[in-house]
Amino acid sequence: MFVVIGTTVVRKAAFAFDNFMKNQKEIQDRYPQSRLVVATDEPDFVEELKEYLRKYSVEGDVITYETEKPDYARTRIWSIACGREAIRKYTLNTDATYLLSLDTDMTYDPAIIDIMKEKIKGYDVVQGGFASHHKNPSGASLIVLGGWTYCLIRREILEKVKGKCYEFKNHQVLDDGAIFDRDLIKLRAKIRKGIFLKTNHYRNSHEANTIEPQNLSLYRRIIMLPLFKYILVTSSIILKHDLALLVMPLVHPRMMRSRTPREVKQYLFGDRYDQHMRLAIVSREYPPDSAWGGVATVYHNLALTLSRQGYEVHIICQAVGKPKDYVDEGVFVHRVGTNPKRYSALGRINFTIHAWLKLRKIIKDYSIEIVETPYWSAEGFLYSFHKQTPLVISIQSSARDTIRTKTYSGMKELLGLKAMSLLADFTARRADRIVANSQVTCNKIVKEARINPRKIELIHHAIDTHRFRFVKSTILERLQISSDTHIALFIGRLEARKGVHILCQALPDIIRSLPSTKLILVGRDTNSAPSGGSFKDYIIRKAKEYDFRENLIFADFLPEDKLIELYSACDVFVFPSLYESFGLPTIEAMACGKPVVATSTGVASELESLALKGLEVIPAGNAQKLAEATIKMLLLTEEDKKQVARENRELIEKQFSIPAYTDKMVEFYKSVSR
Repeated sequence: MFVVIGTTVVRKAAFAFDNFMKNQKEIQDRYPQSRLVVATDEPDFVEELKEYLRKYSVEGDVITYETEKPDYARTRIWSIACGREAIRKYTLNTDATYLLSLDTDMTYDPAIIDIMKEKIKGYDVVQGGFASHHKNPSGASLIVLGGWTYCLIRREILEKVKGKCYEFKNHQVLDDGAIFDRDLIKLRAKIRKGIFLKTNHYRNSHEANTIEPQNLSLYRRIIMLPLFKYILVTSSIILKHDLALLVMPLVHPRMMRSRTPREVKQYLFGDRYDQHMRLAIVSREYPPDSAWGGVATVYHNLALTLSRQGYEVHIICQAVGKPKDYVDEGVFVHRVGTNPKRYSALGRINFTIHAWLKLRKIIKDYSIEIVETPYWSAEGFLYSFHKQTPLVISIQSSARDTIRTKTYSGMKELLGLKAMSLLADFTARRADRIVANSQVTCNKIVKEARINPRKIELIHHAIDTHRFRFVKSTILERLQISSDTHIALFIGRLEARKGVHILCQALPDIIRSLPSTKLILVGRDTNSAPSGGSFKDYIIRKAKEYDFRENLIFADFLPEDKLIELYSACDVFVFPSLYESFGLPTIEAMACGKPVVATSTGVASELESLALKGLEVIPAGNAQKLAEATIKMLLLTEEDKKQVARENRELIEKQFSIPAYTDKMVEFYKSVSR
């Protein structure tokens, strides 16, 4: 009997897709009469998914679909429901006897089809249980049962159900699994539920919750009674309100002792109901209008990932032009303020006032549970005086770093930075919790702002490892650079704090050893040269003075896809910063498999102890050490380069992926909200 295995996936949630595809190969080897269909609503992801099929020699197809949802909807569940429906239609267009619905963040016993076919005898549908990422009040992993994951469905039933979900205008959700269960009951389908086989549910690319086959408890069997669930779901649809929060504590007294309503639903239903935390982030920087630095990238990735997982995220950021409110891939964006000048003190004050007023309104309108602001510009200063919900301060860089590295122009800017530093310290001391992005940052805030270290959580930043990976391109040809040229790459603002002047001091020694070397500098110019004025002009003057102007290539701000092409094309990435709180470009280059020379600041100082062949960590401000390390990396053999590419990539996937980062942030937010 022919079986279609169906799954939906989006790029942001494909952190365990390699594991899933290896498992699919094992499943097909055990049961050759099966075919995998992968559904996505991201057309630009199709070729990458097809490459996965080829890589693991899995028989299957990749299909695309459009996510249709009401204008007010904002949860990722619509994408999943529409994907299930696309898979259902695909299956009915084949001669398959069954559809086996699976999730890409899980792996299964390779004998799953044989096991499920045995269990379905005398039944229409078999639904398996798996271990959630969440814990019940006693500390054990929650068990999720029902819905489409993992589920074997007879063709006759598949013809009568659809993939659909409900989202009410209060943004409570009945997901596709709950509606599927209700529809099965309406059809009087014979349903069998249980934990029939071993599964691994991945939190990120390498960590998973595992469960072995086991019998269901009496309590679990009671709450899974078809009539009980049918009444609960149907009543919720009629009343347009999820009744689980009201009803479930009455079913089991233990629920009355849970700390929050969300924990009640997690205990009973697992991940699908962990969708209601409401978070507001106040950050002047947020793409695309005010994507000025790394903080914009970090918050953008975090907000999108949280939104896709069902959390409600509001971003209050700088308006460029008229203030406006809009939804970006499920994230509520509120652009406020009337002065978008990045370095203007008046612009910062203007934004802080407008952001505070907007924050007060959305806390009231949306029942926000946590407010987060970055440390740098003291965006949370006004809110800290009268907090309606817990305040989290995220420590990246600080005004002190700019003062310390003399990355400012004139006394007026210096005084403004000192004032901002005092306000930031005051706000941090009044915050409920603080999250730091590196040990360097953590140590500095404790020492300089006199913050209690027990108040601080260390969580490293992350990058989109599905986007930041080695890619082949013709970018060097487009830049008219010959194939025998040694390419050193720098990405960052042209300013003293980034150590660009130290790199220029090192370049003559590098060129003397390797005359074919070219340095590509990608980043916006600033008016912070040592003698004042344009930093780019300062670099060009020094280049002419020491006769290496022909070895320099400048590029202004580039979109992310072009940066990835440059990372992939370079022979070494050089990051000579005098100070970094974290240093995203370091891990971006490593994710693309490239050797890196970085100073002992930010995350590089923590990676130094790993003694990686592809990472040289040197003292900040030392041009000679910078030159020596860069030459060493440029002279790596082809075998060494392969080792570097493999080791660097594996490290970033394991420790700095967005799913792993988001999981840690979610647990941190939950600890704050309690």
